[in-house]
Amino acid sequence: MSDDDQYRPAQNQIRFKIENQTSFDLEPQGSYDYFGEFIENPSEIKPNSSDSAGHIMGGRFGGSAGMVGYKITGDSETLYLRFLATNPILSAKDNDTNSAILDNDAGIDKSNYNLLLGSEKRHDARSFNGGTLMVHSMMGQRDDATATFTITF
Repeated sequence: MSDDDQYRPAQNQIRFKIENQTSFDLEPQGSYDYFGEFIENPSEIKPNSSDSAGHIMGGRFGGSAGMVGYKITGDSETLYLRFLATNPILSAKDNDTNSAILDNDAGIDKSNYNLLLGSEKRHDARSFNGGTLMVHSMMGQRDDATATFTITF
């Protein structure tokens, strides 16, 4: 963050929040900032707990948009979770979230960000460890918005 940025009022921030309502650890895999800059990266989310999954600060002209990734491991399988949030400045679009549960370890990068953005999937479900793993997402509509992703099993 530059000296100019630290004196600029915070605009179009996204605080990623995970509500892990499962008995499994969520292991962070990284983040990708499409607009803005991550000033806090994703952290491990313990079972049956809520915690920060990252914080992205908006850029001067593009707002903020980015993606975080996690993996969840059961008895005999691993699934990969991808969470995307957007908080645009000069756009007719509202703040938004997308989520995906994958069986392959897709990168946390521009190409996979664009694929997830195009899917417009806010919720996802997949068979996991003898049950169903589900992700639900929602996004606040303020400049300083929280993108909440709830994982249930």
